[in-house]
Formats: sequence, structure tokens, C-alpha cells
Amino acid sequence: MAQDTGLSFQTVSRILNGNVEAHNDLTRERVLSAARKLGYRRHSSARAIRHGRFDSIALLLSEVPYLSLLSVRLRDGILDALATRENNLILARLPDTSLTSETRLPRILRELSSDGLLINYNDAIPEKMITLLKEHRMPAIWINPTHDVDCVYPDDRVAGRLATRHLMNAGHRRIAYLHWSSGH
Repeated sequence: MAQDTGLSFQTVSRILNGNVEAHNDLTRERVLSAARKLGYRRHSSARAIRHGRFDSIALLLSEVPYLSLLSVRLRDGILDALATRENNLILARLPDTSLTSETRLPRILRELSSDGLLINYNDAIPEKMITLLKEHRMPAIWINPTHDVDCVYPDDRVAGRLATRHLMNAGHRRIAYLHWSSGH
């Protein structure tokens, strides 16, 4: 690309990496136009090596549908939060056997090329999985379970109280509570 534009390698590299302040508009446009013409895309692996991070977070989901419930609002919130940091989201739906395997889980963690994990696993979290994640020092946040690890989850008790109050204010008096357990 430097040859095509008649500019130095360093100038082209700085402009492609977003360091454009030291260059005039005409020079920037020459480089960006050549990049479009050549179909240039930044090499994410080289960038990850240089910066020591992937700028990606992996969201692990179970293959068992009821173990990884994820609302659209929560998904969009995750995407919005990552976008503000210019991070990407990698979705990985895995069989439970992979999440507890001493050989497969480390390989998965390496191949996901992510800086951390969001784990959406709602019930019956295998202790082996937690142990393996700690051993491999992968930063992880669990979505929805209440566990002795880093977790985020809704306050279901407050939500139940608010829903009940709303129903009572609407005149309803016969209100039932149904509890779902995946163990049955």
C-alpha cells in the first residue's frame, strides 16, 4: 500500500491505525482510498499480539436451552456496553461435557481469542467448570446464577413484590406464584 500511495510504510501504518493528526486531509484520503481499493482489513491477530488483548469478550451458552436463557434486552445491553469500549462479542454455544472437560475447556478458552468470559449458565453449574476457569485464570462473570463467583443477576424478590403490588393495585386478589425448577 505504501508503494501504491508513494508514501512511507510508517505514514501508511500510522494512518491505518488511526493516528491521523500529523497528516493532512489529502494524505489521509490517499491512504484510506488505497485501503478501500485493496480491500484492506486490519489483522486482528497481529493487533492482539501487539496490544496484549483481543478486544473481545466471549459469551458462553449451554446447548441445553433452559440453562442459558438470555433476554433480548440483556443481550442488547451487553452489546451496547461492549460497543462503548470498542469490544466485540463472541457467542459460543457448547455442550456441557466441553465445559467440564480438563482437555476441551482449556482448548476452547485458547481458541475463543477473548479477554474474558460472560457465562450464561442459569442452573446446576458444574463445580468442575468453576475450578477449571479459576485454574486457567480466565476472567469470568456469570450471568443469572447466585454463586460464590463473580455474578450479576436480577433481584427476583423485588421484581415479584413489584409485580404483586401492580396486580393488587389493578384490583386482583387471587394471585398465584409458580416456581420453576429445572430439576423436575
